[in-house]
Amino acid sequence: MTMQEYELDAYLGDAEVTDEQREQIRAAAGAVGARYPDPDLSDLRTEAFSGAVQVILGDRTLEGIGAAYARARALERAALATLTGAIIASAGPGVSEYDLQRRSGVTRPTIRKALGK
Repeated sequence: MTMQEYELDAYLGDAEVTDEQREQIRAAAGAVGARYPDPDLSDLRTEAFSGAVQVILGDRTLEGIGAAYARARALERAALATLTGAIIASAGPGVSEYDLQRRSGVTRPTIRKALGK
């Protein structure tokens, strides 16, 4: 992901940045682009670049972003536990794994894991 000067200016808008920060942002764009080269990963590339720019500009810290990630992971684990309970409660005689998969929107291995198979 290379950024032309005009692209960087458009991205930064009115933000005041030093020459050193501009170089760091350009370097981050290249590193993020190399980490997420697949066009299908554009959302992840955008988020990674945003995180880099936020740290470079001092808007956020690595520690703060790491803490937010830890909170999100805890929420994901809790949501999965809730989903597991819902799958268990919905399973019964005559209910297929396919039906549970279709209704829940998760993969068959997730259904099987929830059911202890």
